[in-house]
Amino acid sequence: MSKRIMKPFHSLFPLLLLGCVTVSIARGADETVKTALKPKTVPLGAGGKIAFQSERTYQLFVMNANGTAKTKLTSNRFGNDSPCFSPDGKKIVVTSGRNGNSDIYVMNADGTSQKQLTFAANTYTPCFSPDGKKIAFVSISGPAATIHVMNADGTSKKQLTHSKAEDADDLEPRFSPDGKKIVFASKRDGHLEIYLMNADGTSPQRLTKNDSSNQSPCFSPDGKIVFVSDRDGSQKIYQMNADGTNLIRLTKQENNLNYSAPCFSPDGKKIAFNSFDAWGKGDLKICVMKADGTGLTSLVNSEHAQSPTWALGFVPAPVKTTP
Repeated sequence: MSKRIMKPFHSLFPLLLLGCVTVSIARGADETVKTALKPKTVPLGAGGKIAFQSERTYQLFVMNANGTAKTKLTSNRFGNDSPCFSPDGKKIVVTSGRNGNSDIYVMNADGTSQKQLTFAANTYTPCFSPDGKKIAFVSISGPAATIHVMNADGTSKKQLTHSKAEDADDLEPRFSPDGKKIVFASKRDGHLEIYLMNADGTSPQRLTKNDSSNQSPCFSPDGKIVFVSDRDGSQKIYQMNADGTNLIRLTKQENNLNYSAPCFSPDGKKIAFNSFDAWGKGDLKICVMKADGTGLTSLVNSEHAQSPTWALGFVPAPVKTTP
């Protein structure tokens, strides 16, 4: 048996397919996800929605934060990945291969009014800024993946990082709660590490320093950073201060599960993430736990779901993100 290892999104994106009409998608022997011809209106407020991608159908779904009322938002042939809600919860930005290339699209939170924002192909993992005016994303147009930013309507694209070495990828950008910093994963020093830079791309600072794989960083509303690392043998979720200090492991080490893609709830009290068997058995699941790592609960067990993102709908208080 071979150990199942998470890879950065850009190496996993191809081979997207399937569409839909008014049918039900099988999720297991005892459960289905109902799909309406017209997208169901998604109520906003209080961060009560989680969007995710089904790896079985490569389509985008949204559900209540307790795992109920799963609703399909997309039905294109080539699929969708890496959804991210706007701060007010009214928009979702996503990567899609629907036109033959991996580009970024934005849509209303109910799946309507889908609009293409990038046309250069090979663009991934978009993320809104806290004020909703900017979108950070990854583009692969040279020897390595680099981080870019654009206005929320797709205009004024600007490259923030520059990698000359092959495979020195900069990946998974996420804004700090005050919008002044961007945390990201990078292989620029040989290993996949967590970095922090100013929102204009200046002053990159390495936060993790070990020979393991460190990825999927995400800010909490109060300015801490959670990320995934295999430093203890399998992929677990860790937390640290924005300067890299006070590192703690949030998930248990003794089980046979790997975790990925952590994302905070708007109030910072919970974390949604992916869970999968370390030996490649079973489905990808979406789970939720308390911010201290306790109270782990599974929300989606049989849709092979991944890339959870929580509807924000909150105005973050100013947070100091530098030492």
